[in-house]
Amino acid sequence: RQDVTERLNVYASVNRGFKAGTFNLQSPGNLPALPQYIMAYEAGVKSELFDRRVRLNLAAYHYDIDDFQVRSSALLGNLGAGTSTLQNAATVKVDGIDADFEVAATSRLRFFGGATLLNSRFAKFGGPGAATQAAYVYYGPATCDAQGTKAPGKETGPQTGGLVVCLGDASGNKLPLSPRFAGSLGATYTLPVGAEGEVRASALYNYNDGYFLEPDNRRRQGSFNLLNGSIEYRPVPQFGLELWGKNLTKAKYAVQALSTAPFSTTELMGAPRTYGFNLNLNF
Repeated sequence: RQDVTERLNVYASVNRGFKAGTFNLQSPGNLPALPQYIMAYEAGVKSELFDRRVRLNLAAYHYDIDDFQVRSSALLGNLGAGTSTLQNAATVKVDGIDADFEVAATSRLRFFGGATLLNSRFAKFGGPGAATQAAYVYYGPATCDAQGTKAPGKETGPQTGGLVVCLGDASGNKLPLSPRFAGSLGATYTLPVGAEGEVRASALYNYNDGYFLEPDNRRRQGSFNLLNGSIEYRPVPQFGLELWGKNLTKAKYAVQALSTAPFSTTELMGAPRTYGFNLNLNF
């Protein structure tokens, strides 16, 4: 880390970490997942500009992940039926750029936000002779061979419905839940009330351009927008009453999916519009 000036800092880092292994609680007969290891490389700039009214941070990073833990479908023999299992993909590579900012437009009005460009993919997952393979889901009447494998994207016959799960090579596929682009923009306005009190109104808009939900990259969540907001009254700095709402536009989006033969695609949806009331105490 180096201070170029009093308000400009550059840095670089190399980190190694791990995520512990775990048992397959949903499929206790399967082998446990091994630990997942990561080598993380990052370089960036942190700055305060225009008499410290603007804060701008930029970062670029690259991750090498070994034994990546991913939830997928596992074959029951070669019958094309599947069940949920947590397994280790061979290797994952991630390249990304992050930017975030904060602007004090006036003494009462503040803007903030950020954006991420991401390229995350399975560098190697499955293929001939691999210890682990990705589960590919097909619309019938596709069939697997004697080893339960099938080249992805080569269905035969009319698509009459139903699902068949075959093992395949997911190398090059995108990671689940990793959008190519995501961004946010927010604002906070503070209005003084009385000698010590204030009213603070905040809004935050988030955009996500969508992501795949499973390693086979068949099921994709399209782009969606989220809008959150809150208003808080603090009669004194130590105490506040806050009314908040999330997903105010009632956007519908999936945060997890699992497809298993012969007919099932199970999805977990993001939270609908929610709202609540907080009592905040600072001491």
